[in-house]
Amino acid sequence: MVAKSQFNPVSTGETGVKNITLSVPDEIYRRARIKAAERDTSVSAVVAAYLKTFAAGDTDSESQKRRMLLAREKLGHYEVGRRVQRDELHER
Repeated sequence: MVAKSQFNPVSTGETGVKNITLSVPDEIYRRARIKAAERDTSVSAVVAAYLKTFAAGDTDSESQKRRMLLAREKLGHYEVGRRVQRDELHER
């Protein structure tokens, strides 16, 4: 959930705020406003949260890579067994 105060320049230590203009289809904006209201926030705060993540470089691929590395750490050391020859796999 994104709280409005999370993006208040005073509470976050930001020194300035830049206003931007976005163009989105009416229906998308309407649904975004509803979802934001359900989460007790604003569309502006949701967009600001996304841009903050985006600007930090946490893209989907970087996020996936981080999850993969965490999974490898949890798995620990492992070894691959003997390599099976193709003929062995298809013995009848």
